[in-house]
Amino acid sequence: MWSDLPGSLLVRAAVAGLFVALVVGWLWSRIPEWQFYLALLLGFGVAEAMANAARLRRGQALQAVGIACVAVGLLTSRFLLLAELGLETSGLPSGWNDPRFIAALQLRPIPDLLFAALALLIPFIRFRGAR
Repeated sequence: MWSDLPGSLLVRAAVAGLFVALVVGWLWSRIPEWQFYLALLLGFGVAEAMANAARLRRGQALQAVGIACVAVGLLTSRFLLLAELGLETSGLPSGWNDPRFIAALQLRPIPDLLFAALALLIPFIRFRGAR
């Protein structure tokens, strides 16, 4: 077992983190030009909601769940952005090479993926074990 956190607290933390991730993911799809601030909101929002639900505990299990919740928020925003583009699944392979498509989905290495990495890093740092 890689966590000394009770299962009930881990589930509560996961639900809280997932809720924040879905809300911020939806918000990100509505105002994508605020991506830096929404990346911070996603990372810190998930981490702090989970910390409060887990009674301020730390550990590897919370790190993993926090990173997964942030990833769900990021994927939610990208899928909703894709839906707003109105593309069908059959049009995807040819669209992946289009720079406008990549920019619209915010998949450029800098700044888009850098901001995503920042959001993913926040729960990792927040739930590190005590020194």
